[in-house]
Amino acid sequence: MRKVIMIGCDLHDESMILKIAEDRQTPETRTVKNTSSGRAAMIADLRRQAKAVGGARTVFAYEASGQGFGLYDQLTAAGIECYVLAPTRIARSTRRQKEKTDEKDALDLLELLRAHVLAGNRLPAVWIDVNHKQVKIHR
Repeated sequence: MRKVIMIGCDLHDESMILKIAEDRQTPETRTVKNTSSGRAAMIADLRRQAKAVGGARTVFAYEASGQGFGLYDQLTAAGIECYVLAPTRIARSTRRQKEKTDEKDALDLLELLRAHVLAGNRLPAVWIDVNHKQVKIHR
């Protein structure tokens, strides 16, 4: 069976906090600069990691934000499956909101992605047209 590398990303203006896991393994945390060169290095690293485990499928998820869809464009152009999630559709308890950290946010996104990839659960993803003129929430 083909392995899957899944990445949950908490995206900010200057950095990205990544939680990366292969299948059900314990995730590792990485911090990447949110610059063109930082993203390029991250993509190259993800490609190397996928190749090292026999050409794993690579799936990435982050929440929609004011950052737009540049990261989505770079990832999909590199052949990495990417989902942009609707923050208003991600269930979070009041307690969880009070304990919010960037690493926990990235881990929550990774767990949503795992549930989708490994168990077929629906993702609260947005639908993006090719020109980014229309964005809709999947229902």
